[in-house]
Amino acid sequence: YQRRVHGGTCGSAGTQTSTYTITTQASNGGRACTNKNGDTKSQACTPACDCVGSWSSFGSCIGKCGSQGSQTSTYTITTQASNGGKSCPNNNLETKTQSCTPPCLDTNCVGEWKDVGTCSATCGYGTQTQQFTITQPASGNGIACSNTNGETRSQSCLLKACSAPPVDCSGIWQWKTCTAKCGGGISEGVYVVKKASSNGGSDCPYKNGDANPNPKPCNTNPCALLDINNEFLSIGKNNNSMWITLSISLGCVAMVISLVAVYKFTKRQYVEVQELSEI
Repeated sequence: YQRRVHGGTCGSAGTQTSTYTITTQASNGGRACTNKNGDTKSQACTPACDCVGSWSSFGSCIGKCGSQGSQTSTYTITTQASNGGKSCPNNNLETKTQSCTPPCLDTNCVGEWKDVGTCSATCGYGTQTQQFTITQPASGNGIACSNTNGETRSQSCLLKACSAPPVDCSGIWQWKTCTAKCGGGISEGVYVVKKASSNGGSDCPYKNGDANPNPKPCNTNPCALLDINNEFLSIGKNNNSMWITLSISLGCVAMVISLVAVYKFTKRQYVEVQELSEI
């Protein structure tokens, strides 16, 4: 039998016919064929279905005005292959793209200034360069940017405040008036800060108003000899005593009156006469 499919469409029932063909006739008492040459028989069958699919139209062009864009097409299978039917050349929902030129609408220009350099100063005020970058050019009847792409300008910049240089403390000793006009006294010193330290500068060795630990002697010269009507007064002293000698001349007679004063010295202490003798 040779089979042939007749009638029916993909997805519906069909019939399949078989035709009997005698290739060698019986002879010399041989057994005859069970069917006549050309006999047919039929049976129900399901026809083979080939895959059916197609590409969609390309979609809208995607991209910025004035630049190259792209658009996409999608392959959609509407009938899958079955019963030995042919497969589709592409997978379902497979995509392909092609380049295109996006349409230009009325778009305003978009751009901004951006820092492109560092501040010229390490502290305080300096200058810095900025560059204008256009991210969306104007198109159609859109408004253009006020600056061109790549245009530069300089502007002031402020970093952290600059540190002031260190200032060292400076001061002097100011000495008070001597405690005695002659015969030896002392002068006390007081430290006066002229400029205080700042910004990490060195401090003065003494605080403002500190007293000098070593008062200095002053007016160490002996007190001067006094001349009052031919009367001569001389004063002398050692560590623990003072003497006053008064000489009076009366013609050929000389009288010397020695006044001896013994005392212990303290600051601003006056002479106290303890003994009077006549020679």
